[in-house]
Formats: sequence, C-alpha cells, structure tokens
Amino acid sequence: MLARTYRTLIPTTPIVAIMSDPLETGLVQSLARPGGYLTGVSEDAGIEIWGKRVQLLKEAVPSMARLAYVGVELTRMGATRQAVESAARRLGLAVVGVSVEEPSPAEYRCLSAALVEQTPDAMVVITFGFDAGIVELAAKQRLPVIYSSRAYVDMGGLMAYGSDRAEIARQSANDVHQILSGIKPGEIPISQPTKFELVINLRTAKALGLTLPQSLLARADEVIE
Repeated sequence: MLARTYRTLIPTTPIVAIMSDPLETGLVQSLARPGGYLTGVSEDAGIEIWGKRVQLLKEAVPSMARLAYVGVELTRMGATRQAVESAARRLGLAVVGVSVEEPSPAEYRCLSAALVEQTPDAMVVITFGFDAGIVELAAKQRLPVIYSSRAYVDMGGLMAYGSDRAEIARQSANDVHQILSGIKPGEIPISQPTKFELVINLRTAKALGLTLPQSLLARADEVIE
C-alpha cells in the first residue's frame, strides 16, 4: 500500500519497494520490466504460498474449524483472498474475511468487534501495513495467527512463514546500486524471494495454551523461546 501511495505522491522519484505480489495488486504489468519509476522485491513468490500458510496454521491448531483472514483494503486482494479461501475449504474449514481501511485505533476496534461476532478459531493476516496493534488484538482475543513476515513474531505473534529478510535486504541494496549507476528503475526486474523461513514464537504458543506438534517445531527455521 505504501508503494502505491508514494508512487502517486512522488511519481517521478525512483522507488525501491518491498511489496506484496505487485502483479496481483496491479502495481505493475510485468515483473521483468515494471516500467515507470518503481522496482524492488516482491515478498510473495506466487499466490500458492497462501495455501502453505493456511496448512501450517492448521498443523499448529489441529482443532481449527473456522478461519478468519484479515487485511487492509481487502477489495484490492482478490486473488489472495481466493487462494486463502480455496486452501481453507480444501482443509474442511469455514472461512470469513474481515477488512480494515487502515491500521488505526478505531479500525482495530471495528476489527475486534467483527472477530468476536465471527468467532474464528485462528486467523491469517494477508496484507502488509499492520502495526503491533494486530498482535495485541490477537493476544487479547487469544487467537493463533500466522503472518507473512517474521517482524510480527518478534512483536509477539505466534508464527510466520515468509521470505528471508537478509535476501530481501541484499536484493534491495542491489536495486539501489543499479539506480545510482544510472539504470532506470522501470528497467530493473522486480525480484521474488527464493528462500523462506518458518519462525515460531513458543512463548506465545504457551500463552495461548497451544502444544505445538514436534513435527512442526522441527521444521521451523527459528523457535523463539
């Protein structure tokens, strides 16, 4: 969302962005030649990764029967919503989506009320743009949540499956170097991650009363204790 905002406000300034799938969100028409003044790294490596996240959450919460997915401006995320819903239904889960306009106190209150009404057993966060408020909300409602970025796990979220941050940082720095060398941003391909990490916060699992299976913990790249 920030990439879209900055591109509107400063349309001729080169932007190296870390973004969700730029094709699905309509930021660019081509990863190979994004055009304009935008390039960067997509944190998604294809829409199918959402099925993997739903599967991991189901492994963490085997009793889960109802899944909520939440995001900022979900109307822009049609393909992602469809991927999450399809994955949930393949696992026999009821599924509901809840959207917020922005990560503000008022919107968090609305989200909290909606989740109380929908009574999900767990939740997946499908867009970037949230702050620590989403982690605090999940803790208050005792909801197990999977995120696409480990930053939320560092803040106390339960688990995340997403791209390796070191790889993204290296690629972003390389993009900046190319721009400073005179290459137009629109001619620099938007890269996708090749390495992914599963991070689990065991302290949060214990606070939620979850006993995570050893098979899941063994696959984690990092377990925060």
